[in-house]
Amino acid sequence: MSRLIAIILFFNLSVCQDIYMTVDLALKKVTQQSSTSAAKISSFAVDGKFNPTPALCSETLVESNPWWTVKFHKAFFVRTVRILSPSTKPQKLKNITVKTSFLENANPINDESFRTCNNFTVSINPSQSATIYCIQQYYARKVLISSTKEGPVKLNFCEVEIWSMRNIALNKQSSQTSSGWSGAATIANDGHTNALYYSNGLTCSHTHNHVYSWWKIDLSEQSNIFALTVVNRVGLTFRLKDIRVSVSDIDFTPTIYSQTECSIKETFNSYTTLRSKKDCTGRYLAMQMTKKHGSQNYLTLCEVSIYGTHFNSEITFVPVIVNETYTCNTVAIKKIDCNGNSFYSINLLDLSGNQITVDLMSVLIGNECAKSSLKLFAHCSLDHFVTGWQSNVVLNECELESVTDGYYTEFDMNDICSFKCRCNEGEAKYLSVFMMESFPLTTYKDIYLVIKL
Repeated sequence: MSRLIAIILFFNLSVCQDIYMTVDLALKKVTQQSSTSAAKISSFAVDGKFNPTPALCSETLVESNPWWTVKFHKAFFVRTVRILSPSTKPQKLKNITVKTSFLENANPINDESFRTCNNFTVSINPSQSATIYCIQQYYARKVLISSTKEGPVKLNFCEVEIWSMRNIALNKQSSQTSSGWSGAATIANDGHTNALYYSNGLTCSHTHNHVYSWWKIDLSEQSNIFALTVVNRVGLTFRLKDIRVSVSDIDFTPTIYSQTECSIKETFNSYTTLRSKKDCTGRYLAMQMTKKHGSQNYLTLCEVSIYGTHFNSEITFVPVIVNETYTCNTVAIKKIDCNGNSFYSINLLDLSGNQITVDLMSVLIGNECAKSSLKLFAHCSLDHFVTGWQSNVVLNECELESVTDGYYTEFDMNDICSFKCRCNEGEAKYLSVFMMESFPLTTYKDIYLVIKL
């Protein structure tokens, strides 16, 4: 039986394909904090300036249980939070917890809808950053950062970044044309986002004055490269311009025409995102100046984050069941059918139904959904209780209703494949995701399923 599939395409490049759209979920979003000290408002923590000068950072009063929140315009899967601390020493950031909530109006004081992403008990030194990885990725509209330290304390953040994607550049081997003023190449991908040069130590990589200066990183293995962000030096942002990003499978010395071009940018702000072309893969990535700028051919990078996946990493499925007021994380278990094919089984817990909508999301996965190289099935049971595969279970293929290309339009870059799963008799107790032989296993590593009953 023929099916009508709506494929949403974007042809107006000037409106839809924004290759410089941020992948930082928190940048310039709505913020709030428990109190404000000396006009150091909560939004200073998401302004994209990365300046650790205390007057430019958010700060609460010294109080019991201070908190800070950021609200997204819609729900995203939260993977990583990175916090830049102020340059002063009186009170180090320590003993903080990061929580998330699906409810955009969740009360940070006593709302039980907040779930713990992770706790951070180590001190964050002045002018340095801490990266906090969520133990479990929750589907959230709001992120809460609070103190767990006993007694009165204050919270002060100079920048808070939040991502759904993986930063595959952190602490990888890097090199550059030359190193000037002790600005080694590795400083540009050490995880510290301080953009104020010589603030409590060296904070940025720095070359000498070369024509076509470059910086290069070895990602350690073949990788899909979706986007990168660059933190620029405070006070000298004009130096960073006319940058070409290229990749290669083998090590190389960058030239302005060498290797595969992923992206190019003429001017940079304090914090700039570049989204790669859709076929950008390789092990080595280089950023190179492509024009002569008189006596200002220095390449200075305070932090470079590269978002993507490694070819050889394991596929992860993150399924979540949602309605208007709550989310419930479930698990996807890898299994083998009687024909030897691999699939992932998702238990719907006690929230089964006879009609289910599933949004399957991942970067660039839309074409695979449209080509049916990835399929969903509902396990429809006629019994109220069922465990696993049983003879009274009917397997119904879910219908693909639409595919949305999110590569240049979504903050998490995810495509959305919307499926409708129906049980003509009984209720769906499980969902299964089958990847056909044509499914490219090297490309898609983080697959999310939002299940709406």
